[in-house]
Amino acid sequence: MILLKQIVNLFSYSLIIFIGSTVFLTPLFSQQKIEVPVRKSVTTNYTYSRTFQISEPSNNNIVGIPGDLDTFLLWKCPMSIPLHYLNLVKNNEFSKDRFEELEYDPRFITEKRVNHEIEALTGFRKGKKVIIVDSNNNQDFSDEPVFEYDTVFQSLEERLMSYQLAPLLNIYYDLYYSDKIYSRSILAKVQPFIKFSSPKDKTYEDLAISLKVFQSYRGSFSIENERYNLYIDFFPDYDFASASIYISEYGNSVNSVGRGSIPYRFEQDIILNNNLSISIDSFDFGMNKVMISKKELNKKMDFEGGIEGFRAPEITGVDILSGNMFNLHSQKSKYFVLIFWGTWCGPCKADHPTLKNLYNSIKMEKVEFVGIALDNDVTKVSEYVKKNGMNWKQIYLPISEAFELDGVVANYNVIGYPTYFLIDKDGIVLTRGKLPEIQTQLSKLNLIEN
Repeated sequence: MILLKQIVNLFSYSLIIFIGSTVFLTPLFSQQKIEVPVRKSVTTNYTYSRTFQISEPSNNNIVGIPGDLDTFLLWKCPMSIPLHYLNLVKNNEFSKDRFEELEYDPRFITEKRVNHEIEALTGFRKGKKVIIVDSNNNQDFSDEPVFEYDTVFQSLEERLMSYQLAPLLNIYYDLYYSDKIYSRSILAKVQPFIKFSSPKDKTYEDLAISLKVFQSYRGSFSIENERYNLYIDFFPDYDFASASIYISEYGNSVNSVGRGSIPYRFEQDIILNNNLSISIDSFDFGMNKVMISKKELNKKMDFEGGIEGFRAPEITGVDILSGNMFNLHSQKSKYFVLIFWGTWCGPCKADHPTLKNLYNSIKMEKVEFVGIALDNDVTKVSEYVKKNGMNWKQIYLPISEAFELDGVVANYNVIGYPTYFLIDKDGIVLTRGKLPEIQTQLSKLNLIEN
């Protein structure tokens, strides 16, 4: 049985490190590099979506526009977000200070001319919507297929799902990374219709389109006579932080691992067994390969992370109901149910009646509930929990926490809401998942009143 476990901040110290009450033993290990070729693969579901933006005709030299359109708009879809914003800064359309605050990976930023924008045209002809994408990126629409769509649909849902019948395009663009410009391509479909909450005007909404990417990178590698699948789900246009990396035993479906399990990140350590750790260090855009570091551990570590069997990462914050400070690691001799939720989350709210009933039935001297409310307004959270009688501790986290690589959300690998954790009296994650799984485990441990 494969042991895939994620480690938070694993370093090659040769000392005994004391952090709080935890002892981290010295992991003296040797390290080797492995090159793993990966291939582009079509996915069943789209992995990323990008909306086209209006392109002023004066800003491009594109040709081949059909002359029989009743009306049309030109669009562009930036493949590099940092270069897009850098261009806006140059045109005084975006704050330089704000751009610097975004802290994009400098390896993806350059002053050089990089042909990273995909051009497109949409218009109407005899009542049908016409779409042309400059997929070969030569600024000429005349050598591209023309797609037409009826504008009368039975429902809004049918309009929004019409991309499923769209053809798969191989779209080319240039990527800048570490002083080199690479010719890249993506497998994508055009979503012909978009619904905006606040459209600029009706014509804009009727003509708008987006790009849905249907690709991932796959490969396999062998270490110590064991072979593994590698699945990388990311849009490598401006950083590695957006990547989701999955690993499974060879022969098992990577797709079955992909959406249902916890994703790893670049440069993050992954335990394959009790003696072996790896990390996916980099992506070679020229050769389509990744570099893997192999690390042989000589001593067992006290691993920390939001995974069953690992020590639960620290959570520190002020309980918005009592005003008291809460520190998970300082709590002893109790089980804890952690609830990651938000007032914006429909499935979270749907759980709350059942969650309240569970809370009222637990043995409170042995179990404590703690809500981790990821939201954009602490007052809104406070009013909601009081109105709905959620009388357990509530720690507020600004929604920006979801994007911090060393924040609570990342440390617990929360990738969907709601997510629940049951922590035992020793601070070990017993169960993670949905509410019924937590309820079942509490019952098995005799922590619910009869």
